[in-house]
Amino acid sequence: MRIETIDECSMVDELAALKAQLAPLLEREEALKDYFKQAGKERYIGTSHEAVIIPATRYIADTEKLKDHFGLTDKTWKASQWVKQSDSFSCKVTARKLAR
Repeated sequence: MRIETIDECSMVDELAALKAQLAPLLEREEALKDYFKQAGKERYIGTSHEAVIIPATRYIADTEKLKDHFGLTDKTWKASQWVKQSDSFSCKVTARKLAR
């Protein structure tokens, strides 16, 4: 999507407005997915769409215990064969407190 040339101030306000519009939709999405998960079926059929529940188990490594076990420092840990690095970013949007 092409972004028209507008001032950054307007872009920040637009981003905040979009996030505000999305919030109730994302909340509803989570509620629907939770319902399907709790209902216990694997597949739900709608008029135009279907939803399939795909269970998964996520494993999270305790990096502090691994570093201790292998005797690694933060620097050697990051350079070790077990760590992959990727760049990412987030954008926090908050309301400004305007002076009166």
